[in-house]
Amino acid sequence: SRTPVTFAQGASTLAGLSEGRYRLGLGASPRAWSTNWHDVPYERPTERLEDLVAAIRAAWSTRQGEPGSYSGPFYRFNDYEHNLSEWAPVPVYLGVTRPRSIELAGRVADGAVFNLMHSLAWLRSEGLPTLAAGRDAAGRDDAALDTGVLVVGAVDDDRERAYALARPGIGFYFSVPYFAPLLELHGFEQELERGSAAWARQDFGEMADAVSDRMVEAFALAGSADDIGRKLSDYAELVDFVEVMAPLGLSGEDTLEQTRRLTQTLSEVRPA
Repeated sequence: SRTPVTFAQGASTLAGLSEGRYRLGLGASPRAWSTNWHDVPYERPTERLEDLVAAIRAAWSTRQGEPGSYSGPFYRFNDYEHNLSEWAPVPVYLGVTRPRSIELAGRVADGAVFNLMHSLAWLRSEGLPTLAAGRDAAGRDDAALDTGVLVVGAVDDDRERAYALARPGIGFYFSVPYFAPLLELHGFEQELERGSAAWARQDFGEMADAVSDRMVEAFALAGSADDIGRKLSDYAELVDFVEVMAPLGLSGEDTLEQTRRLTQTLSEVRPA
């Protein structure tokens, strides 16, 4: 939804303000979000994303007094010169879900972030091997790619309450069609049928109720601080970092409470 030059300028500014800590995250949104919200065509989303990454890096390669141009299948600019006096190229991370985007991240990105609708078993059998295949095809080594996951987190000593808090954040994804094959792969056909029907009625409460305990266990960090620590240990064997977010769909008060509790829990818990 932004031009490559806008991305290049904004990312460089944020990297400077954060003293180099900023990472530029990009990804292909669902079709409806792209076309209805941003008027961005959805055809060939993986190829479009690859072209966007190349165009942004081309913008970063220019200098004041040394303008450059780029012409790709989707993005173009002419005679641009990057005008920040002090800057360095910013690491580009791709948010990935499906095989082609995962393979693309392995080939061209500095980092990959698996979307929150994943399981540990799927990461081992599908996600990470696909990422490695893309990396190997480009002749890159392991050190060239920082790998992480996005996970819904809900912390409470009462396991039932923690699971209830996590359900809306998982149920939201019944609205995204390309997660259906992943749910079916894990044997969640009944939950998918119920959740999809609720989405068609715009019944968000029912979408959350359609999320079974097994889905929470597969896709979330939910439970006590000790429960979260144990699952983090499983992730530590697979990825470089875990990005934890409070569940979508909570009230403002519950979102604030969970953000505070998760921040406190994650500052104290270390993988076993």
